[in-house]
Amino acid sequence: MKKAEKWIEYTKLMWEGVSLRKSAKALDITLRTSFRWRHMFIKAPASFNPSVLTGVIEADETSLPESFKGKRAINRKSRKRGGGKIEKVPIFIALDRSGAISHKVLERNTKENIQAQLKPLLSSGSVLCTPCVRIVVASNF
Repeated sequence: MKKAEKWIEYTKLMWEGVSLRKSAKALDITLRTSFRWRHMFIKAPASFNPSVLTGVIEADETSLPESFKGKRAINRKSRKRGGGKIEKVPIFIALDRSGAISHKVLERNTKENIQAQLKPLLSSGSVLCTPCVRIVVASNF
């Protein structure tokens, strides 16, 4: 990607919700460049998933509705307006106080799946804080 001197200003425009065309005009770049930058900057956080968290670690899980937006194949029967149960996808999130964030979509929201995702992230001597329990992690966790 070229024109690195304009990236900071472009991210500020993204944060303010400025359209692609207005961003391109404000920074004197093409609409195509504006479109590519937008997608590159949106996808970038997914590649920064740390392998180890240290210090005080906060962890929790949440569920979001499953979305098939933009997919050609849907592996369920289509719903009519306002009807039907919406499947939710469990997501595990852990972060430390230095700002490192790890996230993972779980197959099922079970204790075993959460432990399998959490165990490799913990370092010796770290403190795990969850909504229910505080645990000091030993070196043999």
